[in-house]
Amino acid sequence: SRALEAISSHLGAEMAVAYVANGDASALKLSGSYKFTDELNSVPKSVRVGEGLLGEVARTKEIVKIENAKVRGLLLN
Repeated sequence: SRALEAISSHLGAEMAVAYVANGDASALKLSGSYKFTDELNSVPKSVRVGEGLLGEVARTKEIVKIENAKVRGLLLN
């Protein structure tokens, strides 16, 4: 999507995904991506709030910046 492309460019990110909260905000659903190909199959289609890094960010509503992360596929090591 153009919005994810603009955000990625601004942040210097090579790829991006976007999630939106479901009706009761208990989970996030994948809604878009930028520059993903086969890797998209390894991205969760939905994540429960509080589960994993993405779910924890959704729970706390705090920005998390990860620098110098070792990435294998889309999983942080």
